Amino acid sequence: MSVFTDYNRRLLAVIHDQVRPHLKGVPVMKAAWVYDAGTQWEFHGPDEFYWHGRAEDAYHARAQGWQAWIRSKRIVDPETGAKTLELLESLVGTIKTMDGPGAEDGLYDPFLVEAETLIKEARE
Repeated sequence: MSVFTDYNRRLLAVIHDQVRPHLKGVPVMKAAWVYDAGTQWEFHGPDEFYWHGRAEDAYHARAQGWQAWIRSKRIVDPETGAKTLELLESLVGTIKTMDGPGAEDGLYDPFLVEAETLIKEARE
């Protein structure tokens, strides 16, 4: 499993904990589904909510879809924000210690720049 898939799975677990209380008893895994539409992913959520965009895999698409749903409902949860930031910092640390293809040729550099910017902004 790639480091990004692992991160997306852990991020999705945090997000599921955040949305679960807002689903009125519907199991979180039955409340939404994703579809790989070729160049983009689709997220179909509660109350006919729809999101589409690029994603690395189904975990990433589901996480992005739920995050869009959370924003649309104006749900704010500082604890989830802190957990998400902790996961991102952990991922950055893991990538910085990686060896081999991808790490040595700068493949992850754009991600690291963006992630470190997000971390800095969140800490301010």
